[in-house]
Amino acid sequence: MSTVSAEGAMPAMEVLLQELPLEDNGLVSLGVLAERLSNSAYQTIQSLGDTLPSLSSNAKRAKIYATAIELRKIFIKLLVLVRWSKDADLLNRARNVVGLLVEQQWAHEDVFSGLTQVRKILPNARMCDADLVTAIDVLRSGTYERLPLSIKDSTIPAKPLSDAEALAVLHDLDEILSVRLACSETIPLGMKLKNIEDGKAYFEAKGLYNWAKF
Repeated sequence: MSTVSAEGAMPAMEVLLQELPLEDNGLVSLGVLAERLSNSAYQTIQSLGDTLPSLSSNAKRAKIYATAIELRKIFIKLLVLVRWSKDADLLNRARNVVGLLVEQQWAHEDVFSGLTQVRKILPNARMCDADLVTAIDVLRSGTYERLPLSIKDSTIPAKPLSDAEALAVLHDLDEILSVRLACSETIPLGMKLKNIEDGKAYFEAKGLYNWAKF
C-alpha cells in the first residue's frame, strides 16, 4: 500500500486551499474594528467631560460608573475578538470549504435539472437514417456525384473551350441564324443580308449603314 510523506502532502494541501473560493462577505478587518471602537470610546469620554460639570455630585458618579461599565463591555468584546483571531485562519478556511460545498451543491442541482430535461426530451428524439448512397459514392470515387448542376455551375468555373470547340460553336450559331432569318425573322425593307459569319449576321442598307445582328 503506497504512502505519502508529510513533505509531499503539504504542496498538495496548498494547491487545494488555493482552489477554495474566498468567502469574505460580511468580514471586517480586526485593525479597522479596533480603530473604530477606540475612536468611539474617545468620543464618549469627551462627551462625558462636557456633560459632567452641569450634574450634581451623585449624578456625576453614576454617569462615570455607567460609562465605564459600557466601555468595559465593549473592550472585553474586543479582547475576545483579538484572542479569537489566533484561530481566524482555520475558521476562514472552514468558511471557504462551506462556500465550495454550496457551489458544488448548486452545480449538482444544475446537472440534475439538465438530466431531467434530457429524460423528458429523449422519448421524442429520432436518429436520422444513414445516407448510405452518399457514403458509397464518397468511398468509391472520393466525391459526391449527385450534386445539383445549378450548384456546380455557380461554384465550379467552366472549362475553357478549345479552338476546335469554339469554331464548332460559331458554326452552329451561323446555322441557327440562317434558319431564324429564313423561317421566323422578318428583314425590313431596304435592308439586305450580306453574309453570316462568326456567329453574326451582317446586313446592309444601301447608301445608309451596315448592321450586324448577333
